[in-house]
Amino acid sequence: MARTYHDMFRPAYELPACATWAASSAALSILHPPMWPALAVGMLAASAVRGKQAVELYRFRASISSLRVERLCCIIQRSS
Repeated sequence: MARTYHDMFRPAYELPACATWAASSAALSILHPPMWPALAVGMLAASAVRGKQAVELYRFRASISSLRVERLCCIIQRSS
């Protein structure tokens, strides 16, 4: 059985990649080369995939953040 390994503490390269794919799609819509609609749709799909990966990475990092724990502790102390 194959195991996958995801390093969630590496630099987040997905966000710049997402922005680059989106900008490339916008450039195609301005320049109108041959078959640009198909290429633009493909680039928007790649941008969406990279955006989803970036959201998952930042959601994981936020879930282990100590700031969230501090907020929960403050809420518990206030209600006591």
